[in-house]
Amino acid sequence: MIVEDDGLIAMDIQKRLESWGYEALAIVDSSEEAVKKALLLRPDLILMDIVLRGEKDGIQAVEKIKKHVDVPVIYTTAYADATTMERARDTQPEAYITKPYDFQKMKGFINMALEKGAKVKRLKKTNNQCWVLFEKSANGILLLEVITGPEGHVIDFTIEDANPAFQAMVRLNRESLQGERYSQIFPIEEKDSLLEAMAEAALLRKSDHLEYYSEALKRYYEVMVLSTGKKELTVHFTDITPTKKCEELLRESQHNFRSLLESAGWVFYRISIPDGQLEYLSPTVEQLSGYSVEEILQLPYLLQEIVHPDWQGEMEKTMKQALEGRAGKTYKYPIVTKKGRTQWIEQNHLVVKDEEGSPVALEAVIRSPQK
Repeated sequence: MIVEDDGLIAMDIQKRLESWGYEALAIVDSSEEAVKKALLLRPDLILMDIVLRGEKDGIQAVEKIKKHVDVPVIYTTAYADATTMERARDTQPEAYITKPYDFQKMKGFINMALEKGAKVKRLKKTNNQCWVLFEKSANGILLLEVITGPEGHVIDFTIEDANPAFQAMVRLNRESLQGERYSQIFPIEEKDSLLEAMAEAALLRKSDHLEYYSEALKRYYEVMVLSTGKKELTVHFTDITPTKKCEELLRESQHNFRSLLESAGWVFYRISIPDGQLEYLSPTVEQLSGYSVEEILQLPYLLQEIVHPDWQGEMEKTMKQALEGRAGKTYKYPIVTKKGRTQWIEQNHLVVKDEEGSPVALEAVIRSPQK
């Protein structure tokens, strides 16, 4: 946008701009009109003459415009006295061009001002996007400034900011957190894994990832610690308590299930796939076979030692099919107990698969067949 009270000069500037590939959105000759057009059109750059028609000058126009629009300004003026220049500097212009104009210098100033303005806009857009993500994130985010001691060791952190999710997590508002020391808000316990990760990330300027249990909040968190500057850390908290509780319930259920089986004298075992390693064997195996768990674990070839010789080939084939997920769910076969007695047993198994459907383990229940 061109603000110039001399019509001939304004037209000359407009032609020059067009020859350089730019467009003049408007040409105005007064301070009041300049403010109106700038707020309406929001130009990328304003060429502002200081002395204009009317009671107010170009500097006053820029002061009003910049209260609402962050736009780069280049002053064009025939007056360069100290008082005028001091007033103009307070509005932080990109450059001054005095009359008569050196249009090559004007072109250079315009190019630099537009490039700078574009960079500032991109930076502000990025900052705004980051701020929205910070404020709207469902995960708790904590911004920290590192406090070091005389020898450069990390001794504490200053809380610079915390997003709404983190505030809700700790039941404290932003005003209660900002500017406070981390140790004052969150009492540091001995061998605190989160504090150690934060200190290491700050010293080594690296990132870290850990699972953390907050004793104070009674919650489990997946924590990402990011070094975002020489003395800055960003810490992300994802609440994984529901997942951890489900895992605990599953483990408890499995324990209860095994206890129930063992109380009935049944044997439970689990073999990993595809390596066939025995991961668990219930102690009740001794009632059925005469061998203790420790003795069975020491047997180099379990099938050959326990399965009846006449059935070893068949059982090797069956176990291979089971590990591949192709065997039947229930089958019977004889074993030879520690005392040398033949004992028929019945086995039911389940192939455990991962999220992708690949077999990862074989779980089985063994018992004496019902008569």
